[in-house]
Amino acid sequence: MLIRRRFLSVLGATGLATLLPVAPSVAQTVAAVAGRQRELALGFLNTVAAQEVPLAGETVLRLVAEDFRLRHRAAVQIAEFPRDQAYRAIRDELWPWVKQVEAAGVPVVVPPGLIRPEAPPTLPPPDPDRKEPAHVVVIDIVIETLGVGIVDRKIIEKALETTPELRKLFEELAGRVTTKTWSEIAPLLDKIFGVLVGGTFLQAIGKQVGERGLREFLRRLSFKTVLRLVPFVGWAYMGASLMLALKNNWHRFG
Repeated sequence: MLIRRRFLSVLGATGLATLLPVAPSVAQTVAAVAGRQRELALGFLNTVAAQEVPLAGETVLRLVAEDFRLRHRAAVQIAEFPRDQAYRAIRDELWPWVKQVEAAGVPVVVPPGLIRPEAPPTLPPPDPDRKEPAHVVVIDIVIETLGVGIVDRKIIEKALETTPELRKLFEELAGRVTTKTWSEIAPLLDKIFGVLVGGTFLQAIGKQVGERGLREFLRRLSFKTVLRLVPFVGWAYMGASLMLALKNNWHRFG
């Protein structure tokens, strides 16, 4: 101990102590990992946005494979930290949703083995005798992409009566899709997901499906969001998933 003290005093006297590397704190390391993964997620979202429609089959396969590779790597890196340390990287604005995820019994730090490739849904061709508004097509694609099962279009449309903000966002999204202004869709998707997991919309769903149905809805939605690393990278992978689904179903907007 005496030798160590003398060594440190010599370092301090000579100024060499400032040259020694300082190990980052756990919080800094976790934040750096999450920050890098968010950059990769946003980069992938931009990659999906840049693809021309209609998408070729090989393009869809390539994007699905890249999405899986990125999400799996992110899950592996985050899972390397103990749970309490990983939680330090959760984005502040997502804590209300994280509490919902925990209440649904879904692990916030997803085991990497649960990450799987997820192909976008493909809706059947439109009925030539029935013209559907673009925002209704968007709702169908959102439902299929989220995979929440028990909630259908009628339930969503009923819930939109008490969440006009979400209806307006769906209509705006439909407008961006039909005009192919994909670069303007990403920030819109963040707003849509924020309202989807908000209290007003969830209460409107609960009034229609009951307490048990709402629990199941929340469980499925929670699982979908943790598979896409939402607590740590934000809505980027969810947004990329929905944008890929919209492009994969371009035939429904013709």
